[in-house]
Amino acid sequence: MLPQLRAALVLLVALTLLCAGAPGFDYVPGYIRGPDSIDREVATSPAWVRPVQRALLTFEVNVRRPLANQLRPIEKVFRIAQSWHLYRNGPGRVARLEIWADDTLLHRSLDDEHDWLEPILRCRRVRPVAEAVVSADGGRSELGFTRFVVDRIRAERPETSKVELRATWSPWPGTEPEVHHMFVAEAPDWKVVRR
Repeated sequence: MLPQLRAALVLLVALTLLCAGAPGFDYVPGYIRGPDSIDREVATSPAWVRPVQRALLTFEVNVRRPLANQLRPIEKVFRIAQSWHLYRNGPGRVARLEIWADDTLLHRSLDDEHDWLEPILRCRRVRPVAEAVVSADGGRSELGFTRFVVDRIRAERPETSKVELRATWSPWPGTEPEVHHMFVAEAPDWKVVRR
């Protein structure tokens, strides 16, 4: 009895993983939800592809997608989520961190001319924090990171009266940056304010 049970469990796990992370199904648009949307999608394909496409889309909508949605909490707990469209479209926008002391640009992400503190900011443990600061919400460590930068600038440049950490965003390839938000600290109290 034990070998049959083990075989059944292995088959169940294999089918579950196949349904949760099947290659190619990540490309199926979310608007395909039922028979009508499947029919509209299939109608645009060559006739010889339609039966296979209809079967795959029906499987996606009725079996794989509902099962994958049920498994999502488990995937998060065990960190096993898999998507198969890595680098499909590339980045839509470029977000960069700029560090200014008074009116002097000291650092800009991936800029060889303005690379102050680059070895520390590119360190694998610090880089995610620096990247989070330029995200929409600023990340959980925005104040600690900003305090670190301000303290470092004040130690190296005691005459500085204003420090800005600017998050610039621009459409790919990043040639037209605009300031999305910034963190500013000014003398004498050096309180960090988000603008």
